[in-house]
Amino acid sequence: MGWIKTNGDGTTTDGEIAIGSGSGEAFTVNGVTWDFTNNYFTVPDDGYYEVLFVPVVACAVSGATETSIRVNGITKVAITPLCHASVDPMAPFVVNYIGYMETGDIVNGTVDGFTAVNIEIGSQFSVKRIG
Repeated sequence: MGWIKTNGDGTTTDGEIAIGSGSGEAFTVNGVTWDFTNNYFTVPDDGYYEVLFVPVVACAVSGATETSIRVNGITKVAITPLCHASVDPMAPFVVNYIGYMETGDIVNGTVDGFTAVNIEIGSQFSVKRIG
């Protein structure tokens, strides 16, 4: 199992941003590892995993924000909620994925707001083996 939460706001960007791009703390057990440089979990064994991504998102300009979970760079699930610039930070979005992963697969969560988007303090991302 692995879990990370942000302890500070990430860097505002006009492109895609990954969970963990700001300061954060990670908790990992049973061989799951977190890469603080590239912002992803690596799973240690073949099996079914549940991934939960709960970003708190802020944006300078209201618009759609593609929020996704990726395994080995391939989008497994994505939602496109609206981020309102007048509400800062936005209520968290929730993205959930359950699927089969193999030893060494990497998984991350990203937000792409296209214009001045930020993953805020309190955002969370986790992966746990369920079978």
